[in-house]
Amino acid sequence: MKYKKINQVVEYFMHPNNRLLFGAEIMRSMDDFNGSAPITEPSMSHFLDWFLFDFKLFQSETPIAYFCRTNPLNFSAEQIKIFEEMRDSSVFDFFSVFSNDKNNQVVLEAIHGGDRFVVKGDAAAIFPKKGGFVVCRLLKGDGVYEIGSLDPICVDKASRQDIKRMKELSEVNSRVVNEEIVKKQKLEMPEVFKNGKIESLDKGISLISQSRGDVPFEEYDDCPVCQLMKKAEKENRKPSKEELMKAMEEANRQKGKQ
Repeated sequence: MKYKKINQVVEYFMHPNNRLLFGAEIMRSMDDFNGSAPITEPSMSHFLDWFLFDFKLFQSETPIAYFCRTNPLNFSAEQIKIFEEMRDSSVFDFFSVFSNDKNNQVVLEAIHGGDRFVVKGDAAAIFPKKGGFVVCRLLKGDGVYEIGSLDPICVDKASRQDIKRMKELSEVNSRVVNEEIVKKQKLEMPEVFKNGKIESLDKGISLISQSRGDVPFEEYDDCPVCQLMKKAEKENRKPSKEELMKAMEEANRQKGKQ
């Protein structure tokens, strides 16, 4: 699945061994994404998506482009071609569900431009039925589109006002979605993951936020990076580069013991 490959790229840039090369850029990307405010846990997956596909590393190229060009993990030519295809085919938008036959295939129609995409993998189980809406990243690898977002957002039915707002947005990426949807929910992480969705929103585009459900919420409590983000959020500040890298190092240490 494409989002699992994306995790490989995330881990490379966030790994403590690479702090000297990318640490300052990661902190700059956090400022660009969310200003001076700390990035909350519900926003983290959207930040990582934006960092990989939209942020310009060293004011030059996106991290995913840098990864493809430098091949830092020494993947085979065949493997790196999959990442290159994902880089070149990436599409992020609001999509209407044109069809969902629950047969491991969904057809999505982009709100901007009207292009249609046949999406395979676990999309049929995650996405709404025909007439619903999704905001996510699609990636093609091995010639097939799949979900590329760590946390796609879905709704069974959108209001006319919501659809109008979707179409009005001249720029659509994870940073915009974070501003328009995630931050306006003003909900804590346990509420976001309660039953996998949010039933209603008081402000912003009234979409239902649906977690992928790959990791039970309880597992996030022991994540050093999540604990740091919670602590910094409570103190209304951003974690320092040193704190962030130390937490990442601890997370990698724990992962190595599993």
